[in-house]
Amino acid sequence: SSTLLQARNDRYINDVLASPMHPWQMNLGYAVGGFFRSIAIGAALVAIALPLTGVPIDHPFGLLLAVILLVALFGGLGTVVGIYAQTFDHHSFINNILILPLTFLGGVFYSINILPSPWQELSHLNPLFYMVNAVRYGFLGTSDVSVALSFGITAVIAAGMLAWAQWLFSSGHKLKP
Repeated sequence: SSTLLQARNDRYINDVLASPMHPWQMNLGYAVGGFFRSIAIGAALVAIALPLTGVPIDHPFGLLLAVILLVALFGGLGTVVGIYAQTFDHHSFINNILILPLTFLGGVFYSINILPSPWQELSHLNPLFYMVNAVRYGFLGTSDVSVALSFGITAVIAAGMLAWAQWLFSSGHKLKP
């Protein structure tokens, strides 16, 4: 998202839009850029954390699927935020006011089974809860909900984010002066 925001602020997005690329190619380019950036950061974190914590990876293919879905989801979200945000303050608003609280309330540091009944049901409305459980399944082999449901909800949201980003590129909304 910061790449798109910077391109819009410095006005070199006009060069990208004037190129003979199709909108899906532009969307794919920004999404793949976010994909590789996320994979590099995640791989570095895992390479440092695994030897220090000794946490096993119980289901490596489940973890790989979760990572691919999450990278696609947040790549699409980043593209959407990068197009809509006017300043870096708008950019950080999404992370600080939306993603961070939902992450903490999504069961990252606890199982929702320890919560009282009304809070357990409310946690099921949090989309990040399903993403956290997909990753938890990959690492620990446990999940608070069905693994298929976690992967399914994450895949649907990822597809929605990528489709939204595609629509923004195709329509030129907030991109063209």
